[in-house]
Amino acid sequence: MLSKNKKNEIHPIIKEDIKNILSEPLPWSDLQNKTVLITGATGLIPGYIVHTLMSIEGVHVVALSRSEEKLKQKFSMYANNPYFTYLAYDMSVTSDFTKLFNETKIDIIFHGAGNTDNIGQQDIVNTIDINTYGTKSCLDFLKIQGSGVFIPFSSATIYGLSSVLKVSETDYGYTDLQANDAPYVQSKRTLEVYSYAYNKQFNVNIRIPRISWVIGPEMNRQNGMRTDFLYNLLDGQDMIIKSDGKRVLPFCYISDVITALFYIFFYGKQGEPYNIVADDGNISVKQFAEIHKSILNIQSNLIIKNEYSDGKPGIMMDNSKLHSLGWKSKITISDGLQRIYNYMLSKDK
Repeated sequence: MLSKNKKNEIHPIIKEDIKNILSEPLPWSDLQNKTVLITGATGLIPGYIVHTLMSIEGVHVVALSRSEEKLKQKFSMYANNPYFTYLAYDMSVTSDFTKLFNETKIDIIFHGAGNTDNIGQQDIVNTIDINTYGTKSCLDFLKIQGSGVFIPFSSATIYGLSSVLKVSETDYGYTDLQANDAPYVQSKRTLEVYSYAYNKQFNVNIRIPRISWVIGPEMNRQNGMRTDFLYNLLDGQDMIIKSDGKRVLPFCYISDVITALFYIFFYGKQGEPYNIVADDGNISVKQFAEIHKSILNIQSNLIIKNEYSDGKPGIMMDNSKLHSLGWKSKITISDGLQRIYNYMLSKDK
């Protein structure tokens, strides 16, 4: 294990996010003496969950990811903490998941392992395997254990092309099985079906968060359109939209996503899905680009080439079901992008 290293301490902006998360009026003390497994722990959302739980006294955290090196680096600040354990494991393989924990009782599993964005459309078989085999491994473990809550990360993309202007949790549209994102979309649908099946047949306690396009610190160039405009500006380039920019997508800042996940855990109903999107998060690609230009003090042009119509109406998500649990978003998309930009500038110094 690595010793404590200042270079790997939590960044001040992320620390502030964690503080804001824990300021939510949730029964955080109920998590004391619980053991929580987070898969895909080195990713954006799972990593924030790890930091949040490690800020609560008495919570045992098991951080799981494929790369031991990345786990050591990202969470080196917890190297000597007896409440933290990391585990290098590939969720895309089929094996006896129960052997990993030596009869350790797992109270909650946040299943965040998976490929997204550009990686998800390149390593496509692995994308399917993680969402299917990985989900089944977790479900089988909780089935055998006979207790525990399973929260697998689903996606806004499962709605497909809906005729409904703003989709609620009961609205579904057409999805193209041969589309570039089909392996991701269809395996996320399978993730949900697996979870519902285990809930109905074996009474495994599940709640399904359907997560919008998440923005936050630590995003990189592999995160597609969510970071393209930001890196265009940081590189001194023009922001270019090749389509007409009219497609609408749902966005949410990372700290609001984390609070939503815990509202779903504490107050959500077993076997139910919940949309996670910021209250101001349903915006077009053009609007998303314009927000970047308005908040960042960088001279750059926004060029809409309009070489083709996107052909997709996009997705607008209705978050009223999540609101009914008491959640509301706190960080606007504009403020979130400003925080990400400040984080990137500080990392370059």
